[in-house]
Amino acid sequence: MVNKRVLEYPRVWLLIFGILYLCFLVLGLFWPNSIVVAVLKVGSIFLCFLFSVIYSRKDKTLIVAMAATFAADVILAINNVAVSGVVVFSLAQTAHFVRLSQKLVRNLVSYAVIILIMIGVAIIRQADLMHVVGGVYALLLLSNLFMSFRWFKSSKKLPAGCAFFGFLLFVLCDSCVATSYLSLTEILPGFLYAIANYFAWVFYLPAQILISNSPKHVLQ
Repeated sequence: MVNKRVLEYPRVWLLIFGILYLCFLVLGLFWPNSIVVAVLKVGSIFLCFLFSVIYSRKDKTLIVAMAATFAADVILAINNVAVSGVVVFSLAQTAHFVRLSQKLVRNLVSYAVIILIMIGVAIIRQADLMHVVGGVYALLLLSNLFMSFRWFKSSKKLPAGCAFFGFLLFVLCDSCVATSYLSLTEILPGFLYAIANYFAWVFYLPAQILISNSPKHVLQ
């Protein structure tokens, strides 16, 4: 017989996440640069990490990925164009890559070669470091989207669905982040900066909630 308390806790968490999300949607629209909004953002990602620790403790790699995600968000909350933040995000995506990959060794070797080639070309062309790190990050993210889709297609189970739709929202979020960065560097019109920043988190928090609920090893 299933313990009723086990079923109640996720509902409580869903209520908490829902309240935080609604608060962000309102406060982020009218006071986007306030300390309250910053605390809401970082705090909500910490709760996603905590949720994974409690409910997905058999999936150690997911917990590592969520911890790295939280660390990256702390760095970017301090400086939203910090290269180190994107590097830590790339480590989070690498952890997801490890847990989602069906042929881990072959895939890691292939991606290591691709990344080294990207870095080599970037050095030769004297590319901006943020563009290099961002390219590596994007490669990992899109790979995770593909692998989560393959997992969802083959299993149809809730964790697989959470992973796929979480990474899909993650891609939408980072499309907004890229727009924000290009606007900040005056490649795109400046008015897009605030709009892109707002919608990035509209997609990002639901993405992290879903991904934190996508363990490969489910507790019985």
